[in-house]
Amino acid sequence: ELLDGLELAFLAYRPTSDFDIRVGRLGYNVFWFAETRRVDFGHLWVRLPQEIYSWIPLQNIDGIDFTYRFYVDDVSFSSAFQYGSTQATTDLQEGYEPNRFYSNSALSLSLVANWDVWRARASYAQLRVDSDLPPQIGDLRGGLDKVGNSGLGPISDEANLLNEKMSVTGGMVRYGQIGIEYNDGTWHLLSELVKVKTDKDLLPEGQGGYISLGRRFNEFTPYMIRSWFNPETDKLEAQYD
Repeated sequence: ELLDGLELAFLAYRPTSDFDIRVGRLGYNVFWFAETRRVDFGHLWVRLPQEIYSWIPLQNIDGIDFTYRFYVDDVSFSSAFQYGSTQATTDLQEGYEPNRFYSNSALSLSLVANWDVWRARASYAQLRVDSDLPPQIGDLRGGLDKVGNSGLGPISDEANLLNEKMSVTGGMVRYGQIGIEYNDGTWHLLSELVKVKTDKDLLPEGQGGYISLGRRFNEFTPYMIRSWFNPETDKLEAQYD
C-alpha cells in the first residue's frame, strides 16, 4: 500500500486555547508513547519495553481526535477521544503475501494529569477485528475441515471445534492502561500497567507492565527496568490423536 510507510500526517484546528481537533493519520493513543513509539531519542531506554509494545503492531489510526485541556487547582488535565480505522502489515513467511491486520472501527479514550514533577495517564481502547487470519492458517483450516467431514466421531467433532476457533473476524479487543511518571531532572521513575481482553481464542489476552528507574549524571543516565506480560489465553490442544 502506498501509505504504509507514512507514520503521521494530519490537519489540526484549535477553535479555543483549550480544545484541539485533528484529522488524518494520528498515533493510536493506546500507549504512553503513542506518538513517539519509533523515535528512539525520545525515550530513556535503548528501546521500548517489548513485553508491552511489541505484541500490538498497530502504530496509527486514520480518523479524527479531540483533545480538551482543563485545570483543577494546580493540576493540569488533558482528555482525548479518537475514532477511525487502523491497520498493520507483517511479513510472516517468505513466498506468501504480507498479512494485513485491520479494523474499520477503532476508538480510544485517555486522560493525562500533570502536577509539578508528576505525570499520570489512564486510557481505554477498543477495536473490532475486520480482517481474517493469514493464508497459512487457511491451509491448516482446510485440513481440519477435511477431518471434520470424515465421520470420525469425536475426532471429527474436535476438528470442527478447532476450526471454528481459528477465526478472528468480528472479534473485539479491549485494552486498558494506567501509568505514572516522576521526573525531577535528576531521578526518573516510570511505570505502565496494561490489561487486554478479547472474545476470540487466537487473539492475545493478558496483563503486563514495566517499571523503570533512571538517575542522571550530567550527560549519562544509567537506568534499570523490569517488564513482564502474563498471557491469559488458553492453549488450543488436541484431545484425540
